[in-house]
Amino acid sequence: MVGGNARKKEEEVGLDTMGSQQDGEKDRGDEVRSLDDLQELAGSTGRWNLTVIVLACFCTFTTLLNGLAYQFLGATPNYWCHMVPLVEANWTDEEIINFAIPSSSDRNMTENWSSCQIYDYNYTLAVQLGYQESVNNNRLFPKVGAPVTSCTSRDFNRTHYQSTIVTEWDLVCSRRALYSTTQAMVSIGDFIGSLVFGCLIEEIGRRRSMLLASAMAFVTGMVAAFSPTLYFYMVMRILISTFTIATDIVCVILCLEICSPKYRSHVGSLYSIPWALGYMMLPGLAYLVRDWQMLQIALTIPNVFSIIYIWTLPESPRWLVVHGKKEEALKVLTKAASVNGKTLPPEKDMLAAMDRINQKNTRKECEKEVGLWRQMVGKVQWFTAPLILPNLRKVALPVLFCWITTSMIYFGVSFSAINLSMNLYVYIFLGGLLEIPALLILWPMSIHLGRRKSMMFLFLVCAFTFLLIMLQQICIPDGQRLGRGCR
Repeated sequence: MVGGNARKKEEEVGLDTMGSQQDGEKDRGDEVRSLDDLQELAGSTGRWNLTVIVLACFCTFTTLLNGLAYQFLGATPNYWCHMVPLVEANWTDEEIINFAIPSSSDRNMTENWSSCQIYDYNYTLAVQLGYQESVNNNRLFPKVGAPVTSCTSRDFNRTHYQSTIVTEWDLVCSRRALYSTTQAMVSIGDFIGSLVFGCLIEEIGRRRSMLLASAMAFVTGMVAAFSPTLYFYMVMRILISTFTIATDIVCVILCLEICSPKYRSHVGSLYSIPWALGYMMLPGLAYLVRDWQMLQIALTIPNVFSIIYIWTLPESPRWLVVHGKKEEALKVLTKAASVNGKTLPPEKDMLAAMDRINQKNTRKECEKEVGLWRQMVGKVQWFTAPLILPNLRKVALPVLFCWITTSMIYFGVSFSAINLSMNLYVYIFLGGLLEIPALLILWPMSIHLGRRKSMMFLFLVCAFTFLLIMLQQICIPDGQRLGRGCR
């Protein structure tokens, strides 16, 4: 009898506890007022969030490979005019350069040959006389005052590079402008990708945009490796950049959306570390693969691994809620809560919270009621809102200016190995290596000083550093000491 009373009492206590838990869950559901609150219920710092961020970081790791790869794809080895009669006569490269190519000495007494001109000699006669006799015959083949002429084809020193874009399509001398134009295609692609996918990710979602961009980045990268002409390759470079920048945009947005506001500074700062690792890996890959076509394929292959996104990458719960996909959002949040060891409120309370946040899909309903023209006007207004709305404009314009300035400096420095006469492989590796401490410094700065103060301080440091570099170039010409150069 005593045991029966005890069991009855335990059941009553259990029912009371269950009821209190359900009330607590209901209260938690009622307290949800924003998308951040909704994400907090499923967890914003758990194993699920970390898994998504790691998956996104893999995309960042591979994005850079096609961005800075033109340093190696378009490397310019030493070159000189192609002399058909002398080559057919089996003259060596050294003999051709010494005999037929004009040369001059710079201030360091270093002899440099002209890469685009030749002496206007009778090379048929030179072949008949032979190399040694032709070099010693100053009457027939004078070195001083001899007329020079341009050439239409060139030979390249293939000691370091088996082939590049430059050697493939002769992007030197009169065609040198095409070299810079080809590199500019990367920036054009970034611009197009930012505009197109900036709208597309809002329409079809983060996950679908990511899958589309990854698949197309692989396809265009492989097609580029077999480009029949330079202009076809330029088009492929635009498309490659369009889709690779899209993957980066989608991934960073997804990472920030699954984190609570207080952790976004952490994620935003550390998210780019894989970028630095890819930066460091690029010269090693280029050192092993010296043919530009094989290098293009090697840079593209990592996109194959993004196929894992089909099964593992979730859609952003925030995007699902905003677009009225409540059931799908609930599935994602339930999965996240399960992995993170969280317990969500009852399903009906979660759906009710989503309705409150989304205000019953007002945006979608309004679009259905208006005509196509009005929808198009609305899209344009939405797209230009950062420049039209005063409050957004005060932030958007300075940020846009900072991005333009930073891009000019960043890529200007990244592409300056040749101008600084440094080993290209070492220069690129050091550039990536220095990114890591820079990002680690930015991490605590953005948390403790805030974004605005951190940016102002770093811009001042950058300006001061470039001022020192400029003074060095002015005051230390040709390796002289500071005092002598500035007098």
